[in-house]
Amino acid sequence: MNQHYALKTGRLSSHGAILRFLRRLPREARLLDVGTATGYFGEALRQDGFRHLDGLESDGHTVASATRFYETMVHADVESAELPWPPGAFDAIICADVLEHLRDPCGALRRLRSLLAPAGWMIVSVPNVAHWSVRLRLLAGRFDYQPSGVLDEGHLRFFTRGTARQLMSQAGLTVEWEAVTPLPIAHWINGSPWSPLLRAVEYLDWTLARMRPGLFAYQLVLAGRVLAGGTMPCRAAR
Repeated sequence: MNQHYALKTGRLSSHGAILRFLRRLPREARLLDVGTATGYFGEALRQDGFRHLDGLESDGHTVASATRFYETMVHADVESAELPWPPGAFDAIICADVLEHLRDPCGALRRLRSLLAPAGWMIVSVPNVAHWSVRLRLLAGRFDYQPSGVLDEGHLRFFTRGTARQLMSQAGLTVEWEAVTPLPIAHWINGSPWSPLLRAVEYLDWTLARMRPGLFAYQLVLAGRVLAGGTMPCRAAR
């Protein structure tokens, strides 16, 4: 994971949505944080009272700083390494801002799915490449990578709302909960004297995202459980 990633503290952010969802679970739940980066999400979960939290991170530069927030911290590639946990080890697995960085997100989700307890949750967040801002760029003939955001230079895969849900199904998961996020306007200009107005604009954008997620959702947050019918063939999202 890129080191510039940090906890998104806004209540309308993807991290805010994931934390609100996880607060439904008992604090004894066993959680796996995939793509810990510096451990910012693990720290927030600890502050929320979760006691059984493991981490998985492929970037050796961030593992050391993340270790203190997890009972077990594993430095490995989720796509290829042999994972040390037994089947059914976790009540929830979190893939926040992870799948878009992988070569084979469907294969990775299938590997992780085997680690879920029978009633466990797989929680993922991905950017929406069909967001109106990307569509406008395409109309102008531009598809320029950025340091962060939907077109982050580290993204290998791109998802719409439909293909994100399809990915979950192909990995043998049925989506039972969904949240959307607006453009993180207030986060980008935090501290501006215009912040109250811009937060109101952000809230309006969030309302539009809930009404028309395919066009206005900046990020998608999905929570799914193991699908009784098994898996379907993986087809790569582009």
